Amino acid sequence: MEIKKKVSDYYDEIAEHYEEDYEDDPYWKLYYDITWHDVKKHLPKDKKALIIDVGGGTGFWARRIAKLGYNVVCTDISERMLVIGRKKAKKEGVDKKIFFTYGDVTDLKDCKSDFFDFVICMGDPISYCSDPKKGIAELARIAKRGAKVVFSVDNLFNTIRSAIKFGKFSAIPLLVKTHKSDLLGKITQYNFTVDELKDIAAEMGLGVISVIGKPVIMRHSDFDRRPEIWTDKKLYKQILDLEIEFGSEPSLVSTGGHLEVVARKR
Repeated sequence: MEIKKKVSDYYDEIAEHYEEDYEDDPYWKLYYDITWHDVKKHLPKDKKALIIDVGGGTGFWARRIAKLGYNVVCTDISERMLVIGRKKAKKEGVDKKIFFTYGDVTDLKDCKSDFFDFVICMGDPISYCSDPKKGIAELARIAKRGAKVVFSVDNLFNTIRSAIKFGKFSAIPLLVKTHKSDLLGKITQYNFTVDELKDIAAEMGLGVISVIGKPVIMRHSDFDRRPEIWTDKKLYKQILDLEIEFGSEPSLVSTGGHLEVVARKR
């Protein structure tokens, strides 16, 4: 099956409950809080800035940005995710601030070059698309010169850990060689290293400002062992502060579940 259709079908299938599947999971709560801290501090000061959320799905990040007063274009490869996104935006009173439209990260043909003041692409769109390098090139293309581009991808070393966790030992040699995985049997995923990301960003005319791991200290199992971190606000904030402080520590970045790049178009 063509990669694009396979990905769109997968997200069409889970669109109805996509956000809800993550909202009660303390690991993903931490992941989202780390992400928002990083994204928010890089948002343009001008509330009239042109912002696009590529592969934004149901508009989780677009809604947060819109609530700060910005207008946001939210694209996705799944039509069903966009339908749900429009409903959520209306429910939260930001439907006038977000324009939802179909878009494939590898071919944003409806977006002009050098157009947006801020470009984000959170989660897995780059890792799940048909051509990850082309996806990053498109993010760079549509950004204005001097604009920031923020995107996240799946981390090779975390995926190797996952292969071990699920007993997929036979998949590891090919994963190490090609950086590709299909551990869940649904979508082929491309997994990056930090150096690989920096090299591709540079090739696409993006000057890397920072790379963080999300998260670098906590794992799913840590919340199982210490559930009080999830229920005690002071403890949770302590953990979040540690993640924010050490997320860009060179010795820790590659331990993150995801890698997040903040870059500026030259």
